[in-house]
Amino acid sequence: RQWAQHINALSAPWIDGDEVHIAVKDKGQEAQVVLSAVDGKKLRTVSAAKYLGDQPGDDTVAIWSYEGSRPVVKDGLRFTAMGERVEARDAKTGELRWERTHTVGTGSRKVTSVITAGPLAVVTSRDGHVVAFDAKTGTKRFGYDFDAQITAQPVIAEGWMYVATARGQVFAFDLGNKSIDGW
Repeated sequence: RQWAQHINALSAPWIDGDEVHIAVKDKGQEAQVVLSAVDGKKLRTVSAAKYLGDQPGDDTVAIWSYEGSRPVVKDGLRFTAMGERVEARDAKTGELRWERTHTVGTGSRKVTSVITAGPLAVVTSRDGHVVAFDAKTGTKRFGYDFDAQITAQPVIAEGWMYVATARGQVFAFDLGNKSIDGW
């Protein structure tokens, strides 16, 4: 082991070169921070939002559907979804490039973690929507309403998107472009 840190992590980490991007509970807020991959020291706080206090305890269903605000870094941009907000920031400076909100749905987290695939940043919502944004500009490229609660990120591979619902359904559909790939 090279290092260990107790940092009140709220998400899985994303490794980008010599940096570790992660969501943490910090001073009563949910903060997006960057750690050194070499020694684990905090390099900077990128952004913060109201702490939702929704991490699960012993409830198995809640544990499996909890994602936190896991960051994703691609092409110099850091994407996060916190509460009802999806944003893209410069990965080094933290400068906000674009922000979108989704205020409908159940619970305190209206959107799940962001995935990137080709030129897209994609999120699902707890109320059954999948929305794809242009990763660079934040312009909405497409959206679908599945009319079923979605509790996890979609998977996009070779131009196909797969979405699982809380009802046990899996939807698969062709996006029409094999270069849209995230896995």
